[in-house]
Amino acid sequence: MGASVKIIEMLQAMKKAGIALDEQAVLSAGHQMAFGYLAPDGVRPSFPGVSLGLLREVAYAPYDVANEFQIERNFVQAGENAGRRVAKESGAKDVKALNKSLAEFLKASGVGSPSFSEEKAERSTYPAQVLRLDESAFAAGMPVINKPYCHYVRALLRGAYVAFYELENVDVKETKCWGMGDDHCEFRAAVFPK
Repeated sequence: MGASVKIIEMLQAMKKAGIALDEQAVLSAGHQMAFGYLAPDGVRPSFPGVSLGLLREVAYAPYDVANEFQIERNFVQAGENAGRRVAKESGAKDVKALNKSLAEFLKASGVGSPSFSEEKAERSTYPAQVLRLDESAFAAGMPVINKPYCHYVRALLRGAYVAFYELENVDVKETKCWGMGDDHCEFRAAVFPK
């Protein structure tokens, strides 16, 4: 059994036993928490030139001075702005072209290795868009905290689909995440009636 699995199991056992776990401290030290997932030089296999230590230090250090809501709000605003920009600059005429632009942006930015699919969305005339993100810069190798880490990516998708469809009623949920015990992150975007 790998060290990362043992540590995650230990953290889960501590929580079940009622031992207080300071999630703020865990998140603020996120770059140190990629238990055995990262290569010794701190890079992900598909992104040899992108330092996760620096990214996570910048992304999670504010947890030392601000509350979780404020930090999440910053990630969401930055993600929505970027998503709207990607949609506008892509000039996509259909959702497949938009997804291709989003995938290129995520890969080029070092955010992760993306793949898109579609599935039927109940109560919507538009199919739901599903993004699987391997090697998430925000979450890969991070400890299980029973909630998702990838607020930026979730908001990036929402911003892109809001701009593309010219509708505000777009809902994006992170359905899988390292923070919830998964080995990849997954997002489902759907347009709902007003």
